[in-house]
Amino acid sequence: MRQFTLLFLCLLSLGFSKAEAQSRKFYLKEDSMKVEKYISFLSDKSSEPAGEQIISTAKLFLDLPYVASTLEKTPETLVVNLREMDCTTLVETVLALVRTSQTGGKNFADYCNTLENIRYRNGKVSYTERLHYIADWKTYNEKKGILKDITSHIKGNIKYHLDLSFISSHPNLYKQLESNPEWTGIIREYEIEANKRDYYYIPKESLEQASNSINNGDIIGFVTSIKGLDVSHMAFACWEDGGLKFIHASSSEKKVVISRENLSDYLNRQSKLKGIWIIRANSINN
Repeated sequence: MRQFTLLFLCLLSLGFSKAEAQSRKFYLKEDSMKVEKYISFLSDKSSEPAGEQIISTAKLFLDLPYVASTLEKTPETLVVNLREMDCTTLVETVLALVRTSQTGGKNFADYCNTLENIRYRNGKVSYTERLHYIADWKTYNEKKGILKDITSHIKGNIKYHLDLSFISSHPNLYKQLESNPEWTGIIREYEIEANKRDYYYIPKESLEQASNSINNGDIIGFVTSIKGLDVSHMAFACWEDGGLKFIHASSSEKKVVISRENLSDYLNRQSKLKGIWIIRANSINN
């Protein structure tokens, strides 16, 4: 009895109620308060295009600490963390806030439903259904009407073949796969499915002619040459002082920042980056 009481008190200290623990959410009270504050903030921007709402919201997270692997809970849990970010969770958090506001959501529960829908393949919170690859993330969220990959419509794009295999060929890097080796086969099936699709990217050499087609708030996927991967970083396009920069959770600067240099200069410095994907959030209210 004493052990159960201690567990329950621990859950309460993290911002859980008993019902919330059963629904497998992980958050602090600070997170839920911020969500509702930011949804209220967005209600005053409902007439703006989704991209402008995204930029305004992303800037709320500037200087927030960069922390990797915040989603890795066992068992798999919907993690809501507005206190620390990596590049993917920043994009998901901002997108979920804007999408919640656009669809008339008012509270933390509405936000959680939206985030879950964005992060997981079929609305099922499980490790194998999490959209680990951005190739899957953009595809499934496009099917849900949340996003549109516009890369193939931008001047200078190139069609190419994607050969995803990194996760299934490196299960030792993922503690969940080490503990549940049968899941590796499920991940491999999703990789094979993703590899059958058509993909396009904008080579970094073509960015200058493509940049006029990139809007504030567009999601940038940084296409990598690392074997078995699709992209190695994500960010939001951000026009500043006439230059195309980006807002991202930077592992080198250890926080969320607006890039110091233009996107083209950044790409040219990164030998393992081939170019970019451009993914646009759909607007609902305009």
